[in-house]
Amino acid sequence: MSRRFLALSCSVILAAPVALVVTPTASGSGATLSQAQNTTLMAKKKGKKKGKTTATVNAEWTVTESGEVQGGTETQEITISVTDGKVKFADDNATRATGQADVKITYRGHFYTENRSWAIGCETEERTTTATYVDRTWIDVVATDSWTKDGKSEKIANGWAVSVDRPVEELMRSMVTTGFYLEWESNLQAECNTVPISDPLGWWAPSFVTSYAVVGKLNGGGKGVMLIRPFTNRDQTATATGKIEFSESVEKRGTKSGGAR
Repeated sequence: MSRRFLALSCSVILAAPVALVVTPTASGSGATLSQAQNTTLMAKKKGKKKGKTTATVNAEWTVTESGEVQGGTETQEITISVTDGKVKFADDNATRATGQADVKITYRGHFYTENRSWAIGCETEERTTTATYVDRTWIDVVATDSWTKDGKSEKIANGWAVSVDRPVEELMRSMVTTGFYLEWESNLQAECNTVPISDPLGWWAPSFVTSYAVVGKLNGGGKGVMLIRPFTNRDQTATATGKIEFSESVEKRGTKSGGAR
């Protein structure tokens, strides 16, 4: 073979491109896919947070105190209305939470007699005092192991209470009294004189109820409470309607003791 042919052959061989083909193995591809799926799943779990338990409150209760005084009948009454109350618990073990609600409190005092002994012949007296408080204000929802009726505390299981701060000063400032009493200047008068009244009886006040609270027992599902027992002092009567609705069961918390303000 000639030297020219050898040189040409070597030239062709050196000029030929070399192709490298890399084929991913099945095991390598699977590992890459699995890692991506795990990363996505972990991100989803990390971003998902458990919602806190919330309570919705709608309720109304009335406490009344009546008695005989100065030859007549006296009544004090207060009605507390809680609407659209929204309360969120801090964690899954909390037995007390505070939130806001539309609150309306109405006070009424009434006195009537036909026996004003110091005005014989003109013995009628009547007076009525009213006061109203309306605001979106703070309420408490709390687990409790007791309720108070007629001034006596009774133990209960799975109790829950709603309580409202007492805006006594605001109610006192809003008091309006109307009324009259009859008197005469001489027993020769054919008709009694009518004297207007603009002052309440001296002891009347919204604080005659010492706690603005109402209590009920948790239902079987652990997500609701029918509010049936307002706090009452001795010789007071009460009525109540309404409920607490929980976003999830609080049955494990309901047996823990607390206290309504």
